[in-house]
This record gives sequence, C-alpha cells and structure tokens, in this order.
Amino acid sequence: MPAIRTSFLASLLFLTACKRDSAQATSDTSLTRAQPPASTPSRYAATGWPDDAGPVVVLPGASVGEVRLVMPELTDATLTDTSSFELDSLPHAEIVLYSRGQKSTPATIEGSGTEDDPRGCKSWPGARLGSYRGEAWSFGLAADVARELPLHTWGSLLTADSVDAAAAIIQIAATVRNDSTFAGIPFGVRYLYRLELGGGGGRTIVADAVRRINTEANVREQHVLVIAERIGTSSRYRGAYREAQTGREDAVRVPEIVGAVLLGENRRPALFVSLEYSEGSRLVLLERDPSARWVSRWRSAYTGC
Repeated sequence: MPAIRTSFLASLLFLTACKRDSAQATSDTSLTRAQPPASTPSRYAATGWPDDAGPVVVLPGASVGEVRLVMPELTDATLTDTSSFELDSLPHAEIVLYSRGQKSTPATIEGSGTEDDPRGCKSWPGARLGSYRGEAWSFGLAADVARELPLHTWGSLLTADSVDAAAAIIQIAATVRNDSTFAGIPFGVRYLYRLELGGGGGRTIVADAVRRINTEANVREQHVLVIAERIGTSSRYRGAYREAQTGREDAVRVPEIVGAVLLGENRRPALFVSLEYSEGSRLVLLERDPSARWVSRWRSAYTGC
C-alpha cells in the first residue's frame, strides 16, 4: 500500500497553513495583464479541518509520557492506505496540553514511539513527550493556535442552576426524531458541563442525555449529545446543537467530552468530542459559528478494530 509521507516539523513550526481562497478568478485574454497565481488547495479540504487549528491533535497514549498523533487531513480510506508515517522531523516541536478544567501545559514532542497496534487494528502514530511535568491533560494542539476555555463539571451536588440546566437538556433531547422503540421512555442526564463564554456570550451547557431499553438479549440505548445556550440575562436555554446515536448497548456510539478551547485566529469557541465505539473511536470537532449555533466542523478517521 502506498505510504503517505508527512513532515510534521515544518507543519508544527509553520502554523499558518494555506487558507482557502473562495474568490473566483475573472477570465481575461489580455496578453499585457499579469495573471494572479493559482491558489493552493488546503491540505484539509477532504476532511474540513480548519487551516488555522494547526497540523495535529495530540491524545494521551497507553502510558505516561506517550501520545498518539491524530492527523486531521486523513480520512478513513487514506488512513487505511497508510503503511508508515515519517516522524523523524518531530523532535522539539512545541505543543500545548489542555484539560477540561485546569491550566494548559506547554510541552514538546521529543521523538517517535510505538506505531503498530499488536492486534493489527488501525491506530494513530505514537510519539513521546518532553518537558512534561505530569499534570493531567486530555488533548493537545500545536503552540499558539488556541487558548484555554475551562469546561466546568456539574457534579452530583444539585443546585437550582444545575436542575434547570438538566431539565432543559432533557426537553431538547426529547425533540429528536422519534424512534418508536423508545416511545414513552424518559431521558436521564449522564453528564453535564458548562462553559462561561463571557463578553455577552452567556452560558453554554453540554450534556449527554441517555435512555435505555432493558430487553433480554437486545439491550438498546439512545445517546443525545446536546449543546444549549442561555444568552445575556435570559433565564431560558435554547438548543444550539443536537446529535443522536442509537443502537445496541455493545455497538452504540457513546459521546465523551474531551475538552474545549478558543480555537484559531479569531479564537472561536470549540469543543472536542470522542465518539466511543465498542472497539475504537473517532474524534469530532464542534465549533460555535457567528449565529451562536454549534456546527460539526470535522471528524477524524476511525481508529480501532
């Protein structure tokens, strides 16, 4: 199978990747007018990854100090066709590690680690971290492409705010296209996070609403990832994003929140979500657009068996 050769050092140190140019060149047959150079297509055109978000997403590896390098330009098909990754150019590339609620931590990628999955399943290439102090973290990006956006957890201690937020999540989740299998079964909230956007952006809540059918030998679940917002002084949450996953208990895709940042040149709110399958996962990037709606911007290739 052909190998896709990727130079990470140039990408990580030169973060301003070519931007999309949507302007159409006008037709001109004049021999005296200079023609503008053709624009270079984005390397991420096939996947939708933002050009200003850096060339890699870093995820924790199997042990402390080891990481996996998610390559956002690869699709399911191109990752399958990739037999090797060129990682020799990685040493000393600067990254920032983010967690859901703590301060970000600078680090460097010092070299390549294990690449092959012992079971022969699809996996991202591995690497090792340098200048790493051991703090808990959930994902990393190239230096200077993002800022912290703390994601606060509403735990088991109920407050008036958390009760109102959970009720809003359940109401929004209940508006998904009805699956008659789940008719009459109420939702519960598996987790509930909040983002304080500031600057008039109000409060954003993120939750997984779930309901379950406990039939023998065919347990089914429905997970609805919901993002809702309360703008300004309003006391009501409105739905800003909703995505349902339905299937057997051992096959349904379960959304897990990885973390949030202010991403790119304009520091737009962004959320990383991992869709967990029974034997693998894929990473999803959700972004808040200028109309205060959240959109699915990018989905990584699937890794696993």
